[in-house]
Amino acid sequence: MILDGATQEALEKIVVEDLKHAVVDTVSIAVDEDGTITVDELTLKTEDGRYLGVGDVALEVYTERDGWHNADVMKDYRQELADALHVWRPGDDADRPEDRA
Repeated sequence: MILDGATQEALEKIVVEDLKHAVVDTVSIAVDEDGTITVDELTLKTEDGRYLGVGDVALEVYTERDGWHNADVMKDYRQELADALHVWRPGDDADRPEDRA
């Protein structure tokens, strides 16, 4: 099938609307040794119940300071990385009675 330009544009608008109103159903993420984040698989559910999938794409982040860039754990998830690496010790949450040493 060969689609004319007007049909292509109309279909593109329909898919865009489907994606804008879809919800994330499942997602699989990989973090490489160097901290690069890749979306292995992202499944979206459209309002009419169809599932759409995207896979093997670099996760990108937008910030006003840096603009668009590939997501990086060391830069974009710095606090979450620190929290994940933090070794909890008794007294760390001393403001909670159950955590006082």
